[in-house]
Amino acid sequence: MDADYRRKLIDDNLPAVKFINPEGVDEELLPGWLAENALWIFTDFGDVYQIAGAYRTLASCYRQTGDYESALFNLEQALSDSAIYQAPDLVASIREQLSVAYSAINDKPSSDESRNIYIDLMTDTRQDRQLEARASQYERSVTQLNLMLGAVVLAIVLLVFLLWLFNHLNKKQNKGNELDELLEQRQDEVAMSRLRLEDSERRHLEQRAKISLVNSITPFIDRIMYSISRPTDEQLDYIRELTDQINDYNDILTHWIQLRQGELTLKIESFPLQQLFDLVARSRRSFEIKGITLDVMTTDAQVKADRVLTLFMLNTLADNARKFTSSGDRVTIAAEETADYVEISVSDTGVGMSPDQLAHLFETKPIRDEGRGGHGFGLLNCKGIVEKYRKISKIFSVCSIGADSEEGRGSRFWFRLPKGVVRLLLILFTILHPLSALSHDADYLSLASIYADSAYFSNINGTYERTLMFADSSRYWLNRHYKKLKPHGNYLMLRKGNPSLVAPEIKWLHDSLRTNYNIILDIRNESAVAALALHQWQLYSYNNKIYTQLYKELSADNTLADYCRMMQQSQTNKRIAVIMLVLVLLSIVPAYYLLYYRHRLYQRFYVEREQQASLEVLDDELRRIDMETANLHVANAVLDNCLSTLKHETTYYPSRIRQLVDQGDKESLTEVTGYYRELYGILSRQAMSQVERIQLHLKPLPEGILGDENLVAYLFSILKKQGGGDRQVSKRDDKYVEFTVTMPLLHLSDEEAHQLFNPATDHIAYLLCRQIVRDHGEATNRRLCGIWAENSYGSPQVRVILPAAKSPDKSPTQ
Repeated sequence: MDADYRRKLIDDNLPAVKFINPEGVDEELLPGWLAENALWIFTDFGDVYQIAGAYRTLASCYRQTGDYESALFNLEQALSDSAIYQAPDLVASIREQLSVAYSAINDKPSSDESRNIYIDLMTDTRQDRQLEARASQYERSVTQLNLMLGAVVLAIVLLVFLLWLFNHLNKKQNKGNELDELLEQRQDEVAMSRLRLEDSERRHLEQRAKISLVNSITPFIDRIMYSISRPTDEQLDYIRELTDQINDYNDILTHWIQLRQGELTLKIESFPLQQLFDLVARSRRSFEIKGITLDVMTTDAQVKADRVLTLFMLNTLADNARKFTSSGDRVTIAAEETADYVEISVSDTGVGMSPDQLAHLFETKPIRDEGRGGHGFGLLNCKGIVEKYRKISKIFSVCSIGADSEEGRGSRFWFRLPKGVVRLLLILFTILHPLSALSHDADYLSLASIYADSAYFSNINGTYERTLMFADSSRYWLNRHYKKLKPHGNYLMLRKGNPSLVAPEIKWLHDSLRTNYNIILDIRNESAVAALALHQWQLYSYNNKIYTQLYKELSADNTLADYCRMMQQSQTNKRIAVIMLVLVLLSIVPAYYLLYYRHRLYQRFYVEREQQASLEVLDDELRRIDMETANLHVANAVLDNCLSTLKHETTYYPSRIRQLVDQGDKESLTEVTGYYRELYGILSRQAMSQVERIQLHLKPLPEGILGDENLVAYLFSILKKQGGGDRQVSKRDDKYVEFTVTMPLLHLSDEEAHQLFNPATDHIAYLLCRQIVRDHGEATNRRLCGIWAENSYGSPQVRVILPAAKSPDKSPTQ
């Protein structure tokens, strides 16, 4: 990059730091002024490392003023020249600042990625790694010297080497054929993997289209909630229309899901059970309408399971209890903890079941009861979920489901889940704490390690405030250990101390205190990550500084002086080794040229090198495709699970709302609608979290399109299959390309053509087309992209507008 272009880049993108006379520089802008002038000087000299350092300094200035976008720009400029990667220490410092800047704009994935790279670079640039390499070089030098001490050994080695070289060159002809076969095989594997990837991408497109349909229901629910607050006759009629519209959309979603059922996928996490109990308690009104009392007991239990599926199982059992319980009876939801599991139960005082019904309750044929419906397939789904749990890990061997019942006395349904991680840690602490109070020999380091592990898992779960609390507890026990060893010591670890002083843990290391410094590294690193996510910059700076300094000092090699003395002693021997190697090289080169034709060797070398390069490219492509396919497979499986759960858990409520509107029960209508809105929001947000991870592969395509090759081909293949016509480019400009697709196989009225891309059971293929166009519009920020149908000269036509590949403004990024 030349100097003029850099100056223009700075003028265009760094408006906050101005070029002014040094005598008149504002004190707050002085560091930025100095860094910018340094950048100009280093740019003129072409010093890559100093340029990167100047950009890093400019980024620090912008970060101090709160301009994180400019800070990110300068840090990215600092990494723009690949030559600086030869200075890993410099790259590490830039990556550390990048993690802070990304965190400041709430881009946590990018912040985590930069911090992980920073930590990896610290590992790769440890002093002991460098010394190990130098020691290895010394050992090789000594070995070579010993081998070259005797002429006989040298002659044997030279002879063996020449024989090997001759044999190797003679075998190269056959090796070329093997590479050809391997290349052909790898090309076939890449082609098959691309087909699987295309299928997964189209499957995920279908999932995104379903999510779009799901999201389109949310405004209907919001309109119902608004209309309930103004219960006029017109508003009640409007609510009825909205419930009909929701039911229509639910029918489309149900039909769509049934067309392609997915495999049940679990998202395991530890969570408090009381959160789900509170949500179920909000449906108390539906029990009161039947004259049933719903009691939801409080619990402190922490379970390890899939949160959404646990809510599904709890709702299923509660709904069955409501069906089979009469007015005046009671339904109780409770949880009981044991040493190994948490048992969640739903008890009722209803009609109960006979021993024969109880024996076949979880079989494939559902129990039916005239006038009440039946247990249906909900219990079978619950049993399937429990069986899925048991196949995952030994941790879930405690999972089971069952029922106890007596005719006329009611029923009790229950299922068991393993206890959560946090709960187990608290139990362990409860056991250890009394022992520590009774004994002066308590293992404080074990307690500190437990809390350090809790801080790690807390960061994974995104509960950063709790991470800092766990880190405080770990520091407490480490300080107790320090006071045990040094009763009169005053160097105690703090959450945030004076950065200008030597940190207590560094002082411990210098004083050779016996403690577990890996625990200290863990809590300082986890505290830095949590502080980064919480935007507590001073806390992050303090913890990161200690982590970096302690890591470097722990990894330092204390044998450097001895190593240097050994190198000085071997200096003479190395000179002899160099002379011997030169003699060997001079003897090999003439033999090489005398025995073989140079052009033949060159030809074979180039052919083999090209084949190896092609093979490496294919291997990289195969790994990339397989990884992307695996990610899509996981996302699709999770979305299948989310959508099935959403369908089962929410289809009841529109009809119930319609029934309450007809009954005129405003209080129940408000409660049921609010519960429906919250439940629908939770389930739809979980599904959306899977969609946001996938991005399109945009590139210029034929006919001037900027798009995803697979999805664009899928779009036109769907239209071809549905209408049987061809497409033509009817209009193009700088930003958009418009296509006209004739549909001779369709016979539509004007109204049917207008509604062709709206949700309907027989419009699923067209909904996929609409989703493809919508995705391209969002990915390229071209909001005029669209698709619609119209009748032209008695024949339907589909108009498609897609992004153009060439535009005078900046090209969009993925």
